[in-house]
Amino acid sequence: MSFSQEIRRRGSYAPIDFTPEVTQACRKQVEFYFSEYNLPYDKFLRSLCDQNDGWIPITTLASFNRMKKYRPVDKVIDCLKDSVILEVSADGENVRRKSPLETVDFKDRNERVLVFMNWKKIEDEDKDKFLTLQEELEQFFNGFTIVNQVRLKKDHKKYFNGVVEVEFKTKDECVQFLEEHKTDFSYEGQPLEIVTKNNTVSLKTRLDQRTSVDLVKKPDL
Repeated sequence: MSFSQEIRRRGSYAPIDFTPEVTQACRKQVEFYFSEYNLPYDKFLRSLCDQNDGWIPITTLASFNRMKKYRPVDKVIDCLKDSVILEVSADGENVRRKSPLETVDFKDRNERVLVFMNWKKIEDEDKDKFLTLQEELEQFFNGFTIVNQVRLKKDHKKYFNGVVEVEFKTKDECVQFLEEHKTDFSYEGQPLEIVTKNNTVSLKTRLDQRTSVDLVKKPDL
């Protein structure tokens, strides 16, 4: 059991010991929220940044599901002060990037993204189950190669819809992974379909039409 799973088992809001491992994990999580891999695609955080000269209240970040295990919040503030990417406001209430993000080239980014479909859905509001799966899939994909991010997609009910997007560090790594696994890839015995982000045509329509045993495929060019 990972330390984050152990913390959730004991209770999300229980104070914990900020060991070097916990401190690093907490800082890394907040830095991810502000990273080029998340911030350009997170409408909520972007709107807060736009309204407040890049600043986001630390208490807002601490309310996120993946941050609730880090308590007390004062310790979160302390660990962020050592970040090389972020800066904490003088009053300790807010945090922002030290340097603004450059404009994101979405086409370039999409060339590094693979879409994995046909995962087992989570059809309830169990947030711990979602977070556990998120951590398990991050560990799973990083076992092949270090990836930038693993994003579990949600449906209109905010439930995991069986689709996972994985962003690789380079286009070459993305292409290599696809070539090695496109004809036979599974997770815990569940066969998965892999398509490239740029070659996915009307993904939403496909999701509406597909079933777990009958997938409509578009060839990867």
